[in-house]
Amino acid sequence: MIGLLFSFIIATFGKAETISLSSTTITLQDTSHATAIAEVVFDNKNVNQPRHEDRYTLSLRDLTIEVEFVFDGSGPDSIIVYPPEGIMCFPYDCTLTVIEEQRDILLLFKLEEMS
Repeated sequence: MIGLLFSFIIATFGKAETISLSSTTITLQDTSHATAIAEVVFDNKNVNQPRHEDRYTLSLRDLTIEVEFVFDGSGPDSIIVYPPEGIMCFPYDCTLTVIEEQRDILLLFKLEEMS
């Protein structure tokens, strides 16, 4: 029962905040991209379970997002990022689908910088 209650860890390291779901991590961090304000890194490991499906909150300075982890027991897992108003994602659908033992990055932009 205790394992179910504490199935994730949120850690803050300087300019990043990370959710750890067993060994899979989702990190909101600074980016080196010229016009993006931050990036979400999804590092998917082959250890996830349906109990990890949930929405999590990550913050970096004045930016707070929600991230939903979507478990797929027979294929790649996904995250859906819910940015605040005025922020857009790339990919535009705010979704990353990543096979096990791989990682991918989603970029966050201010809408005013995209016009």
